Amino acid sequence: MKFVTTSLPPLCRKFRHLGGGPIVASALLSLLAMMVPFSAPSAAPVETGTAATGGLSKSTKIIHVKNLNDSGPGSLREAVRKKQPRVIVFDIGGAIELDSDLRIESPNVTIAGQSAPPPGITLHGHPLKIKTSNVVVQHISVRPWSQTLSEKGVEADAISVMECRHCPPPTSDILIENVSASWSIDEVIGLWGDNLQHVTIRNSLIAEGLRNAGHPKGVHSMGLLIGQMVSGVEVTGNFFVSNLRRNPVVGGGASAFVANNFIYNPGGNSVHLYKGANTRASLIGNVTKQGPDTDDEITAFQIQGDLAIDSPGAEIYAADNHCCDGSVSGGEYRLNPPLSSDPITVSRFWKVMPAQDVWAWVSRFAGSRPAERGRTDTRIVSGVESGGGKVIDSPLEVGGDVVLPSTEPPPQLPSDPQAPAGVGNKTRLEAWLCLRHFEVGGPQTAQCPEGAEELRNALKGP
Repeated sequence: MKFVTTSLPPLCRKFRHLGGGPIVASALLSLLAMMVPFSAPSAAPVETGTAATGGLSKSTKIIHVKNLNDSGPGSLREAVRKKQPRVIVFDIGGAIELDSDLRIESPNVTIAGQSAPPPGITLHGHPLKIKTSNVVVQHISVRPWSQTLSEKGVEADAISVMECRHCPPPTSDILIENVSASWSIDEVIGLWGDNLQHVTIRNSLIAEGLRNAGHPKGVHSMGLLIGQMVSGVEVTGNFFVSNLRRNPVVGGGASAFVANNFIYNPGGNSVHLYKGANTRASLIGNVTKQGPDTDDEITAFQIQGDLAIDSPGAEIYAADNHCCDGSVSGGEYRLNPPLSSDPITVSRFWKVMPAQDVWAWVSRFAGSRPAERGRTDTRIVSGVESGGGKVIDSPLEVGGDVVLPSTEPPPQLPSDPQAPAGVGNKTRLEAWLCLRHFEVGGPQTAQCPEGAEELRNALKGP
């Protein structure tokens, strides 16, 4: 049996306890790691994230949502129920009041919220549930709370991504990008299932998970759960606001790349990890800022104190994670073996920025249609800027969500949408979707690396 000893830089703060199990700041974890035997490191870093294409293919069908009805002809529900590869665009903007969960259960679909006229698309009253592969969801808001769900104690996420148990495994390739999600009774976003893999949550606003809203366990308010054994998850460039815990949490045995997220007003936990064999996680350049509901002893990230003992093969890398009064998580390390300079998980789709640049990024780019934020997103972001905001029990505490129907015509789709655009091997439809992404405030991404002007010029051609 072999042990490792080394010296460490000063890290965040002392440990604390949560829910009966010790939660340990990075310094204590590193000291604990020095006392356990090490195992051989992984042969190569785990690749995370997805290159999901959604409904884009040679056989793509463009489906127009023509009204804000819950169901029936021209509704979003009818569009997601189709079977063929499809890109869903919106001829109208406003709020869709859902009578039941909106389920995506057929693969190869893009929900292009950027296609809608102002104020964009908001889903009210029930969750969005994804239970299939190759799905892209962009530029919509999801706020599921209702008095009925609360009174019934329904454990409703805003967005749930789950493995499909009757489909050929694995369930994979889900991209949730520039989404605003809030007012959940359970997680704001939940990822769950042993055969779920390659999920990206990017540039989204994940806010105001409800604290006392009828959850059977009582106090809740959770941001993003990466469930046990979910693999290849990328969580990058997101804005977590006023969720008590799980900002995000990496479950036991999961693999995740968590980078450049800004966490404001967590309660007892910002980024944290649960114990479990073979957990793989890289935590890089995340920033935690205290708010009115934040524990005094919050740290840059937290890991259960018995993880090193009860989690054989777990490997954790951390660098440039900042917290609160300027303290930094400090050294780069693994559990087994400790102190490695190599990330455990990597992303092909995200260029890591220094933690000092994260606030400017999320304040400009996070959430649905960030160039034209609606009332609720504007209130949430303004609360962070002023040092206000709070964890809430009900949306009624903050005035609810008022979304008026659009009065403008929808943006015009390009002619001959399947023809080459002459830029980046894109079709004219793909180029138009990227251009609309930019026009409503989205940033350049791996899928949309071109500039808006280049795309606009390409779409002017024949």
